[in-house]
Amino acid sequence: MISTHAPLPPAPRVRPALRTRDERAREAWGTASASPRIQGLTSTTARAWAGSRSLAVPVAETPNGLSAIYVPGAAVPAGRTVSFRVWLPTGHRVTALQPFALQGAAGGWRWNGSWIASSTLQVPANAASPLHQLGIEIFAADGWKGTLHLDSVSW
Repeated sequence: MISTHAPLPPAPRVRPALRTRDERAREAWGTASASPRIQGLTSTTARAWAGSRSLAVPVAETPNGLSAIYVPGAAVPAGRTVSFRVWLPTGHRVTALQPFALQGAAGGWRWNGSWIASSTLQVPANAASPLHQLGIEIFAADGWKGTLHLDSVSW
């Protein structure tokens, strides 16, 4: 039988280093020291889209503010676009998400970020790899408490 349907698009590519850390061990992901709103990170089967697990990010109820999660040492090639897949619960009060890349000493500790209209970040063409940190900043409205899920990071 010959199929007349177009082939399914390929699954998103998730780099093994990040998939392993995201999929099997939450220990590689950290929170910024100025992120008291993040109340621990957990690898879970809830809200998985790519693979079988996601990273649960519980946000505590505190005043308006910024929190961040990141993975150290991501070997993202310069000039690549990094995509973050994030699930937000119904009724969330997250006002913005901002993917970011922080280069290490070899890159002069340059930071770049991109407010999400989509969930992507363009790594500068002259970025030094591996990055010191690759992550996402979370801005939430006053008094919101809930859990979002980071499912995949790919480039």
